[in-house]
Amino acid sequence: MVRTVSKSIFATAVAVLLATGVLSAKFPGSKSDHSGQKPADVELVEASQLPNGSTLEPGKYKVSLLTDSGTPEAGFYQNGNLVAKSPVELVDQPQKSSDTEVHYNDAGPAHVLTQIEVYGWTKALVFSQTGAGGSSAK
Repeated sequence: MVRTVSKSIFATAVAVLLATGVLSAKFPGSKSDHSGQKPADVELVEASQLPNGSTLEPGKYKVSLLTDSGTPEAGFYQNGNLVAKSPVELVDQPQKSSDTEVHYNDAGPAHVLTQIEVYGWTKALVFSQTGAGGSSAK
């Protein structure tokens, strides 16, 4: 009787551990792994405006893709805190980016971000824009 109870408890513990592992696993192609890109460090050398109106001060940011909504967004973090986010289009690159580049539209008084290519990523983050012109900074 004691042996049967021990086997039953052991079997239940194994089942719970397996279920926990399966439920917490990230499967390829799941919504939380939309891009396959890891968060990356990006340095902005001048104040930069996102197309949605948010302004990022010069400094180092960790950029991550946020896929909580139907469209991907770029999230900008400093010291672990989300400081800004903006919708982006993920554009496939022919190969992994060999350098991190930040592109701006300088047609107006503000430096509006248009695109970020991140070292090692196979996708570029393209921000929706109006207007023309542009430059890039590394």
